[in-house]
Amino acid sequence: TGTVSDAQPLGLKLNFIQVVRNYFRTHAWFSQGYLKYMYESAIACYVYPNCPAFDLVFPIRYGEAYHPALVSIRCWDVMGKADMRKAVKDMEKYVAGYRDAGCVTALCILIVIGSQEVKSPPPNKGDFPQEDGFVTVVVPRSDKFGVSEVIIKSATASVKAELLASHSFAHVEDQQYLAMRMSTRGEDQEFGEQLLADQQVQPTTESATL
Repeated sequence: TGTVSDAQPLGLKLNFIQVVRNYFRTHAWFSQGYLKYMYESAIACYVYPNCPAFDLVFPIRYGEAYHPALVSIRCWDVMGKADMRKAVKDMEKYVAGYRDAGCVTALCILIVIGSQEVKSPPPNKGDFPQEDGFVTVVVPRSDKFGVSEVIIKSATASVKAELLASHSFAHVEDQQYLAMRMSTRGEDQEFGEQLLADQQVQPTTESATL
């Protein structure tokens, strides 16, 4: 059981132990037959690449009906308020555009993970399963399972590695701090600013005149 709206406990049942890939573009996530098959097979699935709003779908059973949980996963270095609001709005547009009239409601979940800086998430909306629910989950930078740390190390290069790989452009870069990750701090920031300063082109009198 769980609570989405913090009002009443919900008899929601989840059943998946494996996540597979589904490349079909049918957007059939609201079909009872589709969801029942996924539930009884204990599977969730990654959706096709470049889906406009979601990355993962898993089935939820509530009573005799099956509902889709549509999950968008964002692993950005910095996730701002506007970024999260847009992600939620994309989910709302998707549900409105692809669900046929009379179909079941959906639980839409935005998961922000692996970010080094996250602003305040938007408030949750909707009394699921009576209506569509929109929930934002921010996994902390130092979560107890170390998931964020693993993702950051495996999915991104270090700040210094990025700077050194980009050093050939440093002599034409005039933004300094803005050229680096927004979350760059401490020694990494000093290193980057020094690298950029050392490589800056100093215009000559002749070039300045031209």
